Amino acid sequence: MNTTYVLDIPLQRVKTQTIAKYQIQQVIVHLFRGCTIYLGLFDSDSKPVEDIMLNMEQADYDRWNSDDNYIVSWINAQLESRCQIN
Repeated sequence: MNTTYVLDIPLQRVKTQTIAKYQIQQVIVHLFRGCTIYLGLFDSDSKPVEDIMLNMEQADYDRWNSDDNYIVSWINAQLESRCQIN
């Protein structure tokens, strides 16, 4: 049986990839509104997976101040909530 059938609605197939690390590529500050952070996401072999952007609100930007540990923790939390499959 070699019949091809057409779907009523095309379906998207999602490819699951593991993200092991990221690189902050650019931070654009929006005065009194926060910032946009551009990230490169990589797998464990350092192969690019995807480029994304995160928007940080002013309150979080104020907490960042000069503590780079804060931004790393904030990005980690954003990625975990955005990418984690439950």
